[in-house]
Amino acid sequence: MPARGVEQPRELLTIAPSQGLVLAEDNQQLTDHQFTRITRTLAEPRRVRILQEIAAHGNSIPFACLLRRHRVTAATLSHHANELDNCGLVETVRHGKFVHLVLRPDVWQAYVKRLSDLIDEPQHRSLPTGRQLMKTIAVSETAKAVVRRNTKEVQGKGNFDVFDELFADDFVDHTPQPNTTPDKAGVRRLYTYLRAAFPDFRAEIHWQLADGDLVTTYKTYYGTHEGSFLGNAPTHRKIHFETVDVMRVQNGKITDHWGVGNLLSLMQQIGGWMPAEKSQHEMKK
Repeated sequence: MPARGVEQPRELLTIAPSQGLVLAEDNQQLTDHQFTRITRTLAEPRRVRILQEIAAHGNSIPFACLLRRHRVTAATLSHHANELDNCGLVETVRHGKFVHLVLRPDVWQAYVKRLSDLIDEPQHRSLPTGRQLMKTIAVSETAKAVVRRNTKEVQGKGNFDVFDELFADDFVDHTPQPNTTPDKAGVRRLYTYLRAAFPDFRAEIHWQLADGDLVTTYKTYYGTHEGSFLGNAPTHRKIHFETVDVMRVQNGKITDHWGVGNLLSLMQQIGGWMPAEKSQHEMKK
């Protein structure tokens, strides 16, 4: 029995007997319980560091060597060693009164393979695979390009051949402007009306965000009021107003639109409000 006040030799500190995790013999795979146990064990950063040090030491390292490196109490390090042993990632091997922690490559490789399968096989999780993610990114980038082309070439330059190319025949505008129809013909009429009122009509795109085939765009429109607009005679003033809109693009065609615009600001810049009857008459021309 050690004398009172004398520290017990560190290599004789209690380390639980190895649990000896056994992989399925037929396929060397982890069970769901084993995989979860290892994942929870590795949630503690110090245990990951211990594994790294064992691997760097040739897959086996003396407990005393780890104790010198970690600068924690022997009891704390013993606890982490026992957790790594219990989940099966390491095995404690005694050489007399000395203890070594030995990495189990079979268990580690099975864990990495299971983790890789979870990343690559969507049936095991709700997240997309890498290939699916790249496909989604490609769809989003294509959709953003279509929306930018509409903004620059159709709205900004009045190229209605491009309009016919970009808009699907069954296009639906879910937030149509007053006195326009919520279809392809209605949007064409709106674009034509805007360019007649503001011949130099153009937009500056500030940012775009895409979620699959849905593209959200924040932009500012600019122009000079040279034609009648919603009952307001030309003022020859420079105008600008902001909009946020969402367009769905499928197979290279714009199929849906939702949007809001700061038309109040626009109306204030060109002289205010207009009678409802006069507005309807202007839009129907």
